[in-house]
Amino acid sequence: MSNQFSVITKEIESKLYEIESMLKDGYSVNEIQKKLVKYSYSGIYNCIQRNGLSDYVSTKKIGKSRTHKQMLDDYDKNHKLNSETLFQLYSVEKKDLYEIAKMFNVSPSGVLYRMKKLGIKTRNKSESVALMYNKKPEVREKHRTNANLGLTGVFRKGNNYSFTWIEKSFLSYCENNNIPYKRPFQIVPDGHRYDFLVRDRIIVELDGLYWHNRPKQKEKDLLFEQQAKTGGYDIVRFTDKEISETKGQCFEIIKWNDRFRIIRI
Repeated sequence: MSNQFSVITKEIESKLYEIESMLKDGYSVNEIQKKLVKYSYSGIYNCIQRNGLSDYVSTKKIGKSRTHKQMLDDYDKNHKLNSETLFQLYSVEKKDLYEIAKMFNVSPSGVLYRMKKLGIKTRNKSESVALMYNKKPEVREKHRTNANLGLTGVFRKGNNYSFTWIEKSFLSYCENNNIPYKRPFQIVPDGHRYDFLVRDRIIVELDGLYWHNRPKQKEKDLLFEQQAKTGGYDIVRFTDKEISETKGQCFEIIKWNDRFRIIRI
């Protein structure tokens, strides 16, 4: 054994307590070598064997080299955007990708990548929009105004809006019976868009049961009905099921009659 080798061996031996402590804490030989960068992997490993610490590496599997999966699991656990942190921020505190990205000085796409990798369920488009409107009501108001002015949405200028089959049924009924109508209709310029106005005082709403049976939508429908009544209009609603079952005969209720006012709601 050369003098140089003996010196290095003694230096490693002097680190024995530190090496043993790291082994007990679960460090692998490779990780210990990285912390003691002055010494080689083989020198540290030989020191462990000579001093009866091999048990930590083999039998007890403490300090043993990790599998690739273990390394990935440790990486995910120690990553600043780990599963617990992301779940808390995104699912519990309802922060969006941009807010989380700003907190950790990373990109929103990076946050999204981590969430998908860790299997954290992301919000769909409607949930994201609803959350944004809840946080920023001024944005919701801007979007509503632009839609009412025909700048955005299905009624924007130049957009080829496609009528639903229940709308086509009602349009056909009005045209076949020479009933004047407006489509769509607003009581005030920036207010709710009702489906149709016929004979200048009857508002017609055509409802798909799937959507209009939802509790929140029912609340909105009731509010819009009250607004129509306050404005001096009668309002009548037809569902897609009713139109289908009666083959459009339910529309007969809107025919003009001077003797009574429509009260069906």
